[in-house]
Amino acid sequence: MNLLHGASTQGRGAFGFLRHHAGRASGTLVASLFAGGIAFVTAVVLARGLGPEGRGALAALMVVATLVIRFALLGTDEALVRVAAQPRYTQSSLLRFSVRFALAIGGLAAALFVVYEVLADSEDLVAALIVAIAIPASIYHVLLRSHLLGVGAVSWWNLTIWLQPALYFATLVAFTLTSSLELRTAVASFLGSSVVAAGITLVWVRRAATMRTRAAHGQDAAEREDVDPRAIVSFGSKLVGGRIASEVGGRLDLLALSWFASLDQLGVYAVASGLAIAPGGVLQAQANLSYSRMSRSGPDDFRAVCRREGRRLAALYLSIAVVGALAIGLVVDVVFGDDFADATAPARILFLGVAPFGLTMYQSAKAKAVGVPGVITIAEVIALAAAAPLIVYAASQESLEGTAAAVAFGYCVGAVGISLLMRRERDRLPESAPSS
Repeated sequence: MNLLHGASTQGRGAFGFLRHHAGRASGTLVASLFAGGIAFVTAVVLARGLGPEGRGALAALMVVATLVIRFALLGTDEALVRVAAQPRYTQSSLLRFSVRFALAIGGLAAALFVVYEVLADSEDLVAALIVAIAIPASIYHVLLRSHLLGVGAVSWWNLTIWLQPALYFATLVAFTLTSSLELRTAVASFLGSSVVAAGITLVWVRRAATMRTRAAHGQDAAEREDVDPRAIVSFGSKLVGGRIASEVGGRLDLLALSWFASLDQLGVYAVASGLAIAPGGVLQAQANLSYSRMSRSGPDDFRAVCRREGRRLAALYLSIAVVGALAIGLVVDVVFGDDFADATAPARILFLGVAPFGLTMYQSAKAKAVGVPGVITIAEVIALAAAAPLIVYAASQESLEGTAAAVAFGYCVGAVGISLLMRRERDRLPESAPSS
């Protein structure tokens, strides 16, 4: 049990303990569903406001920016959850690491993004520059969210699940009502929402750190130490290979279509991909929550926690996959209209891929919790190697359905691969997570 919430559960008995943790889990689910709803409405606003061609131009910018952000993190967001969960480190040193990393690595990443857009003959270099400015702020926000999750401030972390999407949507609506929604206003909304979200999250992190310090009244402040940034980067670097494979595999479809297809086709596929990704907040948030619980479990219940989390995530991911595949045709027809009718088939295929993708996320959370992140890298590389040629070929034929099918195939290969690798590691796994 972490120090931040330990005092509030003492003396309430087994029922009180279960009710407390069930409430936190349900809060995460509600926040994730809310974020998914915002993402869906945002997708509608962007599609209706920009049209297929404008939506394609935005997708071409954002897919590269997202990849740059994920690569630039170097796995430190995952490592920060694990490190922040350990009370012996001072919160001030964790905050210093976050801001310095975001400015240094984020600034370099932004410069590389601009260079790529210039070489790729971007449709709008001004829009590309606006997105580049948002990259360090986005990296900082991600690290702050990891800090919250690591210290067990789940209530505040739940708020950050939908904070930036909500700010982005509100800014888009403001532009739509006051003028017109264009590519530059869309990316300016992304910049503004990223900066404001980072500022609000920083306030919550400071409050959570203060609460944790007060709760740890039995531990002498002199016993706590500054975190070694090299330890965070070292653990995160073990995840870089898997992250590169995962992120490229997850977005190679949009990248390949941006190279081979027209902006109209890219815009249609971006809507399909966006609909399938809409529940992504639920998937990622629940996997992160499982990772946090596994990392903080006691020496006698680690395996039991893993089994319980596995059953919970399996039920959730299967439900999303089935409901999404069945309902997507009606959603596209009613909400997006005839201009995006061709998004139905690829969206349905991508939704079916949610189930194996969810299994991969669960096994990845377990691998990180027990300190064998190399397993994730191997599985992700295998999945990318299997799917990449199919994705590129389908995109070169301008087949939206074929591209989606190749992506789903990659999810299946990744799920089978990491499950087999974790089974091989099972006998060597500790009863508890190394960070406990």
